[in-house]
Amino acid sequence: FPEWISSVLGWRFGQEKELDAHQLLAQRRGAMLAGLQESWQNGSCVLADIVTPPWSPDWLGGFVAEVPMDDGDGELGRKLTEHLASASYPRVLALPEVLGHQVERFEQMLDWATANADRSRPEELIDVGLSPHAPYSLRWDAASRGALLAALAKVQVAAMHVAESPAEQRWVMDGLGAFDEFFRRHGIVTTSERMQFEEAIELLERVPRGLLIHGYYLNGQHIERAAASGRLALVYCPRTCQHFGHRQLDLAKVRAAGLPVVLGTDSRATNPDLSLWSELSALLQLHPQLAPCDGLAMITTLAAEALGMEQDFGSLEVGKLACINALSLSAAVGPDGLLESILSADPSGLVQHGSVPTPLPRFLNHIA
Repeated sequence: FPEWISSVLGWRFGQEKELDAHQLLAQRRGAMLAGLQESWQNGSCVLADIVTPPWSPDWLGGFVAEVPMDDGDGELGRKLTEHLASASYPRVLALPEVLGHQVERFEQMLDWATANADRSRPEELIDVGLSPHAPYSLRWDAASRGALLAALAKVQVAAMHVAESPAEQRWVMDGLGAFDEFFRRHGIVTTSERMQFEEAIELLERVPRGLLIHGYYLNGQHIERAAASGRLALVYCPRTCQHFGHRQLDLAKVRAAGLPVVLGTDSRATNPDLSLWSELSALLQLHPQLAPCDGLAMITTLAAEALGMEQDFGSLEVGKLACINALSLSAAVGPDGLLESILSADPSGLVQHGSVPTPLPRFLNHIA
């Protein structure tokens, strides 16, 4: 895992050397908009997005929804576009990231993150929260803890990557292992105090909604503590977990403890796409004992609750925004087993209904 981080950092530094400041800014914004477009086209109406400098709220302005209309004769697409196109754009909850072991780096990141919460917001931006990155990447002396707690007191949602890898687990325990080697190799001086998993959970409990990302190496006490708060949800990214070969989440234990589980895509650096439908399909393959309807809740109702947005999103109910995914399926698919049919995509991008292959559904994604 630390070697992967090195490769990501190397790629970023390479870009910074090749591009001037204007080109780099354009590249970063273009990448964000491409990810937003991909998520939208794959059916996501609301996104919690961890953002990094030089991100700014005004980057979200000017998003143009490209609506595919391939539902046979295109009539459904035309009708939805005619009535709802003016309201068809994704909503974003931005979570500015904070990390750094050096005092100057940590303070710069925290100042940038908190400043974004005070800036004017385009209509696409629902809110701005905070994302202290991970126990292994944060300075953890008394001053840094105090500053982070003060910043968290001003936001409604926070997210943190916790207990993702054995290397992180080892670093938290004794400060040794692959992360110690990584820090030494890159000349990063760390403090003697290291954030423990219990402290990460406690930090997230300080906000109304906390997102505990990954959590594969949390023990039973950690899970019970997180569940008892009533404020946290665990964000599970099945395909990223597979990418690294991490231990799969003990989904049954987490759900039995009462800790809500929602799905995420993590990043295009670890995932072939940003489709939550594909993430759900992978989840059901890895956990065949899970009912498809329970999996669907992880990207709809439970997800909205985890973000504190259940009043407007997550289900089709009177009084909520009409977030609609319209799917085009074979006429051979009946109401029985409908969700199973939608999620039965094979890697080639085809859904098999008997002997008739049909293209994997694309979405006419609208919000009114």
